[in-house]
Amino acid sequence: MQSYRYLLAFLSIGTMGLLLPVAGPHHLSVQTVPDATSPQLSSSDLERSKNLILGVLEHYDSGEKKGHGVRVVFYKENEEWKAFPMSFNNEKELSQAVRYFPEAVTWTICFDGRSLGSLNSKTPQRYDRYADVGLQEITSKASVPTVGQPNDLCSGWPGGRTYRPLILNSRPYCADNSKWRPEQPQQRQISAIKDYLRKTFQVSVSKLSKARIKVNKCYGSDLRQAKLISLDIAGINVIPVDSEDDQNTAAWFYMKEGEIRYLGSNMLLVDIGDYDQNGAEEAMFKIQRYNNDGYTLYYDGFNKNVEFSWAYH
Repeated sequence: MQSYRYLLAFLSIGTMGLLLPVAGPHHLSVQTVPDATSPQLSSSDLERSKNLILGVLEHYDSGEKKGHGVRVVFYKENEEWKAFPMSFNNEKELSQAVRYFPEAVTWTICFDGRSLGSLNSKTPQRYDRYADVGLQEITSKASVPTVGQPNDLCSGWPGGRTYRPLILNSRPYCADNSKWRPEQPQQRQISAIKDYLRKTFQVSVSKLSKARIKVNKCYGSDLRQAKLISLDIAGINVIPVDSEDDQNTAAWFYMKEGEIRYLGSNMLLVDIGDYDQNGAEEAMFKIQRYNNDGYTLYYDGFNKNVEFSWAYH
């Protein structure tokens, strides 16, 4: 499918700094589902969430939308990251969705552990489409910072030639204190992942030997003694495919002190930083799946994650 071709093409591209143009760029699910109950965020919750919010500076180049916008996605509450509500089941609920989002935010734009500047944005009076929930209009007059050149790799389901997304923080925190940097994985690390796949997904040695494994990206933190490795697995379906998405494409693994953890597939790393200044990193990934885009935030040593995602039809 077109979105998968974007993913594969992007993931072969080199990085600039920590992460460069993403094909998507550099997950608890709150998708729009027909019979789900819309999550409730109380006024007091919203007021507290204004203290620390993460958003994404997005760029669009489709028939319906062009230019830059802001997507409000996560907030910190009681030491946990949470996703803003996304599941609104009918037009009436959708018409009231804006009240679950902050009226206006002043953001710090983050990339590769540093600030690229700031911008202001505000929530519109209403959302007309489910895929627009969480969007804000940019109200700053200054030009919007960009990284790299626009391409057709980071636009997700709508397509077009867009700039990579950038993380926005309602506080002036961008630092990557864990010093994650691109690097080449060692063969023993790939072998360890293969062994993990065989045991976790109960794949025989003979079957796994037929798999063609390609390394897309690898990042390491000497401070954490940890690795993040993205692989494409072809030839056989090692990771079960239970939808129209190929879970063996852009599959991410976290490695630390002999432990390996599968994080998810069809994801691209946006950026890593200590966005709440608690001494531990948060890593945001962009989701690009069939009829479904969004973002996943991993935190607490990659043990926890929260997702904000949406469907187009």
